[in-house]
Amino acid sequence: MTPAAEQLATLAGGVADSFGKGADLLHEMAGVRLSESTVERTAEEVGARLAALLAENVVFGPATDWDWQADAQGRTVA
Repeated sequence: MTPAAEQLATLAGGVADSFGKGADLLHEMAGVRLSESTVERTAEEVGARLAALLAENVVFGPATDWDWQADAQGRTVA
């Protein structure tokens, strides 16, 4: 599977109500036909890789300083 197809399969599997619906969504979005089990397996494999990276404290993207608003007590809030 290409990296782009893996990314789309993971996204479709993650946002749909089921991996079967994710496979249907993937076909609708990109014309790629994958089985329900392939979408499920792909999403789970990517999730496992992300979990391993997070466990190693890997940061995704550059550090960003946020200009948070202050509440009535002066505490910063989103």
